[in-house]
Amino acid sequence: MLRLPEGMARKPGGELRKAGGREAIAECIGLIKEDAKEKLEYLGLGLGPFRLAALYLLDAGFCAVANYRISQVLLSRGHRFAARLLMKLTERATTITISIEARIGRRFCILHGHNIVIGGAEIGDDCHVMHGVTVGGNFGKRRTEESELEFTKPRIGNNVFLAAGCAVIGPVVIGDGVIVGANSVVSFDVPANSVVRVEKAAIMPRDSMKGRFRL
Repeated sequence: MLRLPEGMARKPGGELRKAGGREAIAECIGLIKEDAKEKLEYLGLGLGPFRLAALYLLDAGFCAVANYRISQVLLSRGHRFAARLLMKLTERATTITISIEARIGRRFCILHGHNIVIGGAEIGDDCHVMHGVTVGGNFGKRRTEESELEFTKPRIGNNVFLAAGCAVIGPVVIGDGVIVGANSVVSFDVPANSVVRVEKAAIMPRDSMKGRFRL
C-alpha cells in the first residue's frame, strides 16, 4: 500500500475554507500571485500588475485557476451557490472544469488551457497540467483498505506533471515527482518519482489497412 504523498493526509477542506473575511481574501490573493508567477516563469516573463491583469484576461488556464481560488473564498463565507455559478461561467468561457470540491495546492499551473476536467481531487504543490487532461472519480468507486484512505477521487502529490490527454481516475494515489505521459489512463497507484507512459504509435504498411477504412 502506498503512503499518501506529503501533505495529502489532511481532512477535506483546507485552511482557506476555515479562514474567514480578510484572512481568506489575503490568502486567496497570495495564492493567485503565486499561480501567476509560475505561469509567467514558464512563459519567460516576470510578474507585474499589468501582466497579471493581461494573464487573467487572455490566458484561459490562469483565468480558470484564479476563479477557482476566488470560489474557495466564497465557500469559506458560506456562498456555495455563488461559488458554483462562478465556476460554471468559467467553464463556459474557458472549456476548463474545476470542481469547487477540488483541493489544489500552491503554484498550480495549467500550461495549455483547453478541454480540462478536474473533479473533487486533491492536488499538491507545484503541479502542471496540459490540455485534454481529466482528473476525477470512477463512478463512485471507493478506497476502503484503510480508514485513513477512504476516498473516491485521486490524491496527487507535489511536483506532478500531467501531460496532454492523460486521465487520472478513481481513488488512486499519485506520488510526488510523477510524470504522467500523454494519453495515459491511470487507474492505479503510482509511486513517487515515476513516469507513466503508453507505448509508441506503431507504423503499419498502408496496404494492410485495405478493407478496414476507405483509403
